[in-house]
Amino acid sequence: MKSAVPLKPMLTYSDQIKHLRDKHGLIIESESFAEEILASVGYYRLSGYGIGMIDTKTDRYISNFSFNKLHSIYLFDSQLRNLLSGIIETVEIEFRVKIAYRLASQYGPAGYLDDCNFNNHISRFSNKRYYDQFIDSLNNEVAKQSSRPIVIHHNSKYGGQFPIWVAVELISFGTLSTLYSSMSSDDQKAIAKHYSTDYSYVRSWFASLVELRNICAHYGRLYDYQLKSLPKLPKRFAQYNGSHRLFPILISLCYILRGRNDVTDFIRKLDELISRYDMIELSSIGFPENWCEVLNAASAIMIPNKKDGNTDKQLNKSDDNHS
Repeated sequence: MKSAVPLKPMLTYSDQIKHLRDKHGLIIESESFAEEILASVGYYRLSGYGIGMIDTKTDRYISNFSFNKLHSIYLFDSQLRNLLSGIIETVEIEFRVKIAYRLASQYGPAGYLDDCNFNNHISRFSNKRYYDQFIDSLNNEVAKQSSRPIVIHHNSKYGGQFPIWVAVELISFGTLSTLYSSMSSDDQKAIAKHYSTDYSYVRSWFASLVELRNICAHYGRLYDYQLKSLPKLPKRFAQYNGSHRLFPILISLCYILRGRNDVTDFIRKLDELISRYDMIELSSIGFPENWCEVLNAASAIMIPNKKDGNTDKQLNKSDDNHS
């Protein structure tokens, strides 16, 4: 067995401050304030926000970078996650409703248990059918949540049968995305029609939102972080394809909610947040300088052109054919 590198020793708060100052060159404005923050946030979590500020050749922070700036970036990221959590909740709950309504109206309350109503597509990650993954996850959740009133009620009154509108409330957002991927193309298209786009976009967008939602729920870092998901974007936003930063996911989020007050309020609050923390680097979250203009464009409902009859739906169709 290959010998492992010894773990780093535990450092007291005062030693952590000394380490940041002497080894990494971080300016410490107030040792008492720094110790207070390290005791509440933790060295490991806080130091992650300064990774992009370290010169890899010297292992020291760039000139004039200070503890207060590091802490401000942490606060910005925390408030950004809180803002995103609220808007993602709106999208996630609506997605649950749309899926449950479609499946119930097409196949009845328990028709989701018949695999003939779903496609046979295999997940490249698990090598299992998306549908089988959904059923396995649902059964696991029913067992784990056996003490929940909603589960007790359906176990005692309906013999353990759960209509689809209850089943979608038991599964995670990730499993909900898997359920969508397992649905027939006609069913996926019916739900995608609500978002005025092709179902391949919807699959991509919600898979990306699952990752973003999980990071927010577990207080992970978004600032200067490379996301795994790459949402597929309409042609007019193609220049942002391929970026593993936050911005492309926000384009898809705004597109999902376009024309609604929710997204208008979200963009306004995001603008206010970025204005309060002017020390952040927009590039660290993948934002261009005209980010507000881009998100407003993604969230706007296109007005039909009376001369040529173009509608937003037709524009989406064009995007789908060329992306």
